[in-house]
Amino acid sequence: MKVVTGAQMRAIDKMTIEEYGLPGIVLMERAAGAVTGLVLRRLREKGWKRVLILCGKGNNGGDGFAVGRQLFAAGYAPRLIFAGNPGELTGDALANFRRARDLSLVEMLDPRRLFESIREADIVVDGLLGTGIRGGAREPYRSVIEAVNAGARYTISIDIPSGLDADGAKQSGPVIKARETVTFALPKLGLLTGDGPAFCGKMHVADIGIPRAVVDTTDSLIQTLRSEEIRTLLPSRKPRSNKGTYGKVVVFAGNREMAGAAYLTAKSAYRAGAGLVYCLIPGDIASVLQTLIPEAIVLPRETSDPTDFGEKARGFLREAKTLLIGPGLGESPAIRAMIFELLRDFEGNILLDADGLNNIRENPEILRACKKTPLITPHPGEMARLCGKSVGEILKDPLTVAREFSRACRCITLLKDHRTVIATPDGSVWLNGTGSTALSKGGSGDVLTGLIGGLAAQGMDLAEAAVVGAFAHGKAGERIGRRMSEYAPLAGEISDGIPEILRMLGEDPA
Repeated sequence: MKVVTGAQMRAIDKMTIEEYGLPGIVLMERAAGAVTGLVLRRLREKGWKRVLILCGKGNNGGDGFAVGRQLFAAGYAPRLIFAGNPGELTGDALANFRRARDLSLVEMLDPRRLFESIREADIVVDGLLGTGIRGGAREPYRSVIEAVNAGARYTISIDIPSGLDADGAKQSGPVIKARETVTFALPKLGLLTGDGPAFCGKMHVADIGIPRAVVDTTDSLIQTLRSEEIRTLLPSRKPRSNKGTYGKVVVFAGNREMAGAAYLTAKSAYRAGAGLVYCLIPGDIASVLQTLIPEAIVLPRETSDPTDFGEKARGFLREAKTLLIGPGLGESPAIRAMIFELLRDFEGNILLDADGLNNIRENPEILRACKKTPLITPHPGEMARLCGKSVGEILKDPLTVAREFSRACRCITLLKDHRTVIATPDGSVWLNGTGSTALSKGGSGDVLTGLIGGLAAQGMDLAEAAVVGAFAHGKAGERIGRRMSEYAPLAGEISDGIPEILRMLGEDPA
């Protein structure tokens, strides 16, 4: 699913109306119907009755007027407050204003009673401002937004929370903090980047009948995926197969203090479906790994040289499809030299995480020497060390940072954040919308590394394995967080949750 800017969405609407003959008033009615459907579900679920709809002068306000009329037809008595001048209304918004006014549903904004009206409502529907806002909300909208955030019980935004920049620019004024947002046709960039996810709450993407051909003409390299798209990417399991069918993963990880990192990575690669997992680990933690994960093939480093694998281990490296470097590995000149050698010589997929990244931070250009495009999975701190920026700069615009680094170093960059960004050297970007604070635990990144590696070993394109892995990892965090609370889950429990998510994603929706 493409992610678009405000201007791109307006161009899509214009083409749909002018070239495909679908009237704007029909699109508005369908958009309102999607919002009305959600409002009705919440009213019935919670036993609520009182709805307040706040409308501005643009098309979001027009949607709001239509929602009020549809709720009235469903037997409710919504209140509509118009925060504008009727003389400024035009087109479809004006038509829906008149229809709602004819039903005696519309009130003009009275700032003296606004807060009381908001507090009395069970649900506040936000139809104040849309995707065209630049430079922050101005009065009277600014005060209305602040009143909603201070007093609303449950807020649902139409298309985009009022005050939010549709293109993801930094906010310069108040923004509606919605519990849910119904966006139309395609997600807007601002909903998925920066502070957007915190403002939009749960996002619903409503199909309002935009022709597929129109969407296909939109030049957007930014995408997000839903369960139905992820399902089509999962590697298939063949009835006549064996462990060799599903690929070999080599995990170069772990040290005396962090044996668990190698364990979590190897375990998650198996959970993702890899056929064989080899662990290149120090000899003094070999017994720990063999006890924790007897399914893994342990190749201990027996000498004081941390990179002394011997010819047997190098033979496995030649056979493997995927190499995972870094979790709990530590840093040293010998390890750094070995990583550089592997990056230059390994024929398959390479994924670097944690200390794999820390060991190349002085020379990230080594990634360009890989025979196949490698994948890196940094958190903001690791990304800052790799590209010489501050963590603040990374967090300000992770999409641009990931995209620029991928182009410069010819790698796939999975930049972990509240909304993880996956960028490829050609400028394509995926935004992952799954996850929760349950993943904010030590070892969570090791689980993600193993999950992606296990998928790639089965023949998936490495970028797609990163997208599917990030999605499934986030879903596992959400589900375990709901079950145990977001405080409690350990990384190992997130790994144990992967099978349930893969089962769910692999099910035939029919």
